[in-house]
Parts: sequence; C-alpha cells; structure tokens
Amino acid sequence: MVLRAPFTSEHSDLNAFLFAPIGADKAGMTVTVATAMARAGVDPREEAVRLAYLSPGDAAHVLATIIDSSEIADPGDTRATADRLIGLLPRAPAPTSSPAVRTGRIPSAVLWVVCLGMAALFVLSAMGDNPASLDRIPPGQDEATPRHPLP
Repeated sequence: MVLRAPFTSEHSDLNAFLFAPIGADKAGMTVTVATAMARAGVDPREEAVRLAYLSPGDAAHVLATIIDSSEIADPGDTRATADRLIGLLPRAPAPTSSPAVRTGRIPSAVLWVVCLGMAALFVLSAMGDNPASLDRIPPGQDEATPRHPLP
C-alpha cells in the first residue's frame, strides 16, 4: 500500500538513523536518536539533515554531545556510539554541485527571469523609435531655435 503525500515522511531516508536505539534511560525506556534530539530541544529531522551536511567527524562530535545530555543510564563510549550512528546517516550531496546539475533541470525561477527579459526586449523592439529619441533636435533647427513656438 502506497501512502498519500500527507501521510509520508519528507525525509524517510533518515528513519534508520533517527530511530536507531542509543540505550535505555533510568526508567528503562529505550532512547533513540530522535528521542535524544527532542530531549535536547532540537527538531530531530532538521538536526539530522544538518548533520548530513557536516563531515562525519564533526557530525559525530555534535551527536556525542547530544547523547551525553540525554540521561542514558549507561552511556558507555558516547563517541564510539555516535560514530556508529553517523554511519546510518545518508550523506548529503556535494555542496559544489548546483540544483541544476544534481537534477538535470533548470530552476523555474531562472526560466521566469529569462522569459520576462525576452518579453521586455520584444516590447522595446516593437516600439520602433526609442522614447528618448524625442528629445533630439530635429534637422534644420539649432539649440537657439525654440522647438515649440509660444502661442
């Protein structure tokens, strides 16, 4: 069964990372990455996306800090746990590639700007004379001669 868009997760590729168990808290409840992030006061999905853009070492350092603050009964080696969990996180695309290169499509905003520019050029070329040309002195007159005689 395929779920409709309102019932699907935007970043379902993050689920393996977010729902990976870290350990148990003092009450015996399983603490997942999402639970630890929520307890730390950050949005789990936004933080997971942010971590995906960091280097694995930096992401593991941030995650180890979150794990340390999550009140796990026996945290063990939090850095090793963080390194293992960061391995579940999908890597973000290289920051040097543009959206057009990644998707093979030109963003629609660029197309709109190009279309508006071409329309403006078409309108200006269809006008014929440039409105600024009306300020030129007609042949046979010099600057001393009034252009419009007074009544």
